[in-house]
Amino acid sequence: MEKLFVARRFDRDPKLKIKFYAYSETLTSQSYEISGKVACTMFCKKETTLNRLLKEGWKDCTKEYRDQLAKKEEDLVSSKKETKKVKRGRPKSTKRK
Repeated sequence: MEKLFVARRFDRDPKLKIKFYAYSETLTSQSYEISGKVACTMFCKKETTLNRLLKEGWKDCTKEYRDQLAKKEEDLVSSKKETKKVKRGRPKSTKRK
C-alpha cells in the first residue's frame, strides 16, 4: 500500500475543487470524511508537497487518516474470520426420480 500524506482545510467548501501545483505533483482537492468531519482534503505522495501545503494554511491530518484506515482494515479482517465458507456449485437435490 502506498503511503499518502493528507492535508485538509476546514474553512473552504468541500464541494469545490481546489488545484495545487507543486514541483513534483499536481493535486486536486476532494471532499473526504475523517473522524466524522467532512472537509476539503488533498492526498499527496511526497512529504515536500505536504510541507508546502502546510505553509499555505492546510492542516496535516495524516495520522488521523492512517488510524482510520487501520481501523477499517481491522474490521474487515475480523468480519472475514466470522463469515462461513459457502460451498459453490449446484445444490444437491433431495428428490429422486
